[in-house]
Amino acid sequence: MAKIAFLSLGDPMDRRSWSGTLFSEYRELKKNHEVESIQAKFDPLLMEIIRFRERMNYIFNKKTYVPEYSSSYMSKRSAQHVNKRLREKKYDVVFAVSASTFLPFIETECPIIYMSDAVFSKMVDYYFINLNRRNLKNGNWYEQKSLAMASAAIFASDWARNGAIEAYQIKRNKAYMIPFGANLDGVRHISKKETGDTVHLVFIGIDWKRKGGDIAVNTVHMLNRMKLGKKFVLDVIGGGYPCGEDGSAIHLHGFIDKNTKEGMKKFVEIMDKAWALFLPTQAECAGIAFAEACAYGIPCITFDTGGTGTYVRSGINGYALPIGSAPEDFAKTIATLFTDKEEYERMCNNAMTLSETELNWGIWGDKVNGIIEEVLGRGGRNGAG
Repeated sequence: MAKIAFLSLGDPMDRRSWSGTLFSEYRELKKNHEVESIQAKFDPLLMEIIRFRERMNYIFNKKTYVPEYSSSYMSKRSAQHVNKRLREKKYDVVFAVSASTFLPFIETECPIIYMSDAVFSKMVDYYFINLNRRNLKNGNWYEQKSLAMASAAIFASDWARNGAIEAYQIKRNKAYMIPFGANLDGVRHISKKETGDTVHLVFIGIDWKRKGGDIAVNTVHMLNRMKLGKKFVLDVIGGGYPCGEDGSAIHLHGFIDKNTKEGMKKFVEIMDKAWALFLPTQAECAGIAFAEACAYGIPCITFDTGGTGTYVRSGINGYALPIGSAPEDFAKTIATLFTDKEEYERMCNNAMTLSETELNWGIWGDKVNGIIEEVLGRGGRNGAG
C-alpha cells in the first residue's frame, strides 16, 4: 500500500468535477492505497485581474485566451498551498491529474505520476482557438515541464499519448494509455434497446455546439422523415436545445447531477431505454459518455475526432464518421444499423465486451497499480525526459 498525494484542481469527491472522472480515479486508488486529496486553487482576485488584462489585450490583438495559461505567477501562487501540504506529510507517490497549469511549480522528491486526457499542443486550434502568444508559450512550457518531471505519464486515449510523444518527446516507455471507465454507480445495466414504437437516441453534453447538438437534432428529424416504422426520439442530457423543447422528437432532461440518488435514478431511467448513444461531437479528448454507453450495451455514433477512436471502434461498437459528415450521413448510418438487427446485436455485444475488458474503472485501477509498483520499484524521481 502506497501513500499517495492526489493532486487536482477540482474536488475528487464531487461527481460534477470533470464529469465524475476525478471521483472515479480517486475511488479506485483508495481501494489499494492510502490516498489524500490536495487541491490547487487559483487566487480568485488574481484570476479577475488576469482576465481583465487579457480582455484588454483582446481588443487590440483579437487573440483569445484561457486564463489558466495566462500567468506563470498565478500558477506559481496556486502551487504554494500544495507545496505546503507536501512538506507536512511523507508521501510515496504524487498522482497529478490534469495538473499541468501548476505542476511545474510543485516541489517534491516523490516520484510523480501525471495523468491527463490531452496535451496542450493537441488542444491548440482544437479546443483553444486563436490563442494569444503568452498562452501558447506558457501552455507548451507547462506541458513540457510537467512531462519532464513525471516518472510516468498516463493518457486516456491513443490520440493524447501520441501527442505527448510527438510534440514533447516523452519516452515511449514512460507514456501509458489507459482509457476511462463509466462514471456510474457500479451496477451493470442493460438497455432495453427499444420501447414500444419509439427508438431512443441519447445525447449527452453541456457544450451544445461542440458536442454537435444541431447535427443530432437535424439527424433525428431526417430519420423520422424516412418512415422506418418507428418514431425516433432524441433524449438530451446536459446542454439545452436552443430552440426549446420539441415534444414530438426532442426531449430535454437538462443537467443531471449524479451526486444525488434522484439524479442517478433519472440518468438510469433514460439510459435503460436507450437504443444508442448519438453524440456527433466535433472536438473530444476522450468522452466518458462513450464508456457509459458501452456499460449499457448500446452502440455509439459519433465523429472520428480526438480521442474518440479509443472508445468508439468504428464497425465494432458503433460508428465514427469522418469530420465534415452531414446529418444526412448520420441518418443513413443509423437507418442502416436500425434495419440490420443482427449487426445491431453484434455491436451491442461488442460494447458490453469493451466495457468489461477495457472501458472499466476496475481495469484502470489494476493497470495504474502496476505503474505505481513499477515507479516505486525504480526508486526516487526518474523523469520522462
